[in-house]
Amino acid sequence: MHQSNVTAGRVIGCKPFNPFKNLGEIDGAKIMLFGTAGGNFKMNRVGDPYCPIEDNAKNREIFHFIAHTANHHGVGKMFFPRPEKFNAVIASPDHKEWREIVVANSGVTILRGPFCDGAIIKQGEGVCLTSGGCPTVFFYDSETRVGIVTHAGRDCLFDRNMAIHGKATPCRLDSVIRTGVSSLCEKMMRYGEGPSIPKIKVFITCGIAGTHFIHSLQDPNHGHGNLAIKDHLHKKWLDDSYWVGDELWLNRLITLQCARMGILPENIVCDGIDTYADCDYQTDKLMWHDNVRDTKSQKLAGVHPIVTPRNLVMVCIP
Repeated sequence: MHQSNVTAGRVIGCKPFNPFKNLGEIDGAKIMLFGTAGGNFKMNRVGDPYCPIEDNAKNREIFHFIAHTANHHGVGKMFFPRPEKFNAVIASPDHKEWREIVVANSGVTILRGPFCDGAIIKQGEGVCLTSGGCPTVFFYDSETRVGIVTHAGRDCLFDRNMAIHGKATPCRLDSVIRTGVSSLCEKMMRYGEGPSIPKIKVFITCGIAGTHFIHSLQDPNHGHGNLAIKDHLHKKWLDDSYWVGDELWLNRLITLQCARMGILPENIVCDGIDTYADCDYQTDKLMWHDNVRDTKSQKLAGVHPIVTPRNLVMVCIP
């Protein structure tokens, strides 16, 4: 297994989840990851506006931790999208489906509700996303202090209906990368900046490596669909560097799409995490939840229904 270093997080007045990986700052913005010791961040629970914060002890622990961590890093508002539909939608702060939760004694408001892949934030705000191996992408303009944090799973990066059936999904851009860049440029213009795509910075984090994200064209159940996806992507981007043998490298596909949108290659960074295989060098235990790995192990164990846990990605712009 690939091994990565882990730093234990500390937040005053709140017990931290570990392992905790602080990826540092990108021109003042902060990115934090919470993995296997952080509990089960089920996206159909923590993102649901109708799931009370006091529903159970685990919910209380998670939301109080999120709120106190946000407050510690200078953020008063946290958006919590629901990336369950892979719909390439980026929700604006005034989206009508956001529902507020005020966490007592934290000074932080958490907003949950919309089925969307990401959210737009400005200074003093942040985003929490749950992930089981789908990469998270952070688009950021340091001059306006505006950013977009989005889930970027496979089916967020192209229109699956078009790839498989040849029919475009109504009211959908083909990729969340295009949605993200377009939305950020629009926001930059509102702040008096021109839509300068080259200066946008991109950080790709907490995804599965292509080594373990297998899309065999000979698979008896999925081979036909995999071939259709591969052909669709090749026709769209005239490039297949992200597809190596049977391996689909999402970070490479994301990087390619960002570059084709005009973002400078030197402004695109990937952390190299592999949620499937990374382990703590001190304990040799797996660091991250991973949907591919966890689904496989639960099937082998005869678990039903299969419910896979999630990591938590937190991005703050203080």
